[in-house]
Amino acid sequence: MELKFLSVKEEVQKRRVLFEHIRTDMMVADPLTKRLPPKAFNGHVERMGVIDKALLSNL
Repeated sequence: MELKFLSVKEEVQKRRVLFEHIRTDMMVADPLTKRLPPKAFNGHVERMGVIDKALLSNL
């Protein structure tokens, strides 16, 4: 096993690290990594504060 994975495994076993599933609608970085439907895209971009909310209605 690679060292980086072994160290993560050890931290999980010591309960210092916790992995949780995060739903797509909560991942604000999604517009930077994949194609999304317009409604989801606009919501994420608005929460990131990248584009003024008034401009989103024109997209």
